[in-house]
Amino acid sequence: MIKITKRREALAIPDLVHKELILRDIDNYWVNDIDHPWDPESDGYLVYFEEKDKNAMFGDIPEIGIQHKYGGIYHQWMTNSGPMWEGVIAHEDELYVVTVLFNNEFAVIYYIPNRDWVDPDLLNKLEERLDP
Repeated sequence: MIKITKRREALAIPDLVHKELILRDIDNYWVNDIDHPWDPESDGYLVYFEEKDKNAMFGDIPEIGIQHKYGGIYHQWMTNSGPMWEGVIAHEDELYVVTVLFNNEFAVIYYIPNRDWVDPDLLNKLEERLDP
């Protein structure tokens, strides 16, 4: 998994399509906001899941400093506990983008690839909750 707090960290994403989509998001929503520059410490950061991280979606993610009081993001969603899931969008059938609010100012944005190694129940939930 790749924790992204600076644009250059997204360059480590091995999938070229995913890298381009995430870089586009960073440029459109964070880097180019002159009135409020992106500050990962106060605003939050991005997390890109890779196949080797598939089990991290079900528990704590100590590699990026997240210990979920209620379990992993999958558990939170299935039980509606923990931080609030703000929304889900899909990027060109390649990535699901899930925004999780921890308070009024801090969010973690998870990029979950639409791949067969992701748990099918989670993929179904992502599809069900896509923003129109």
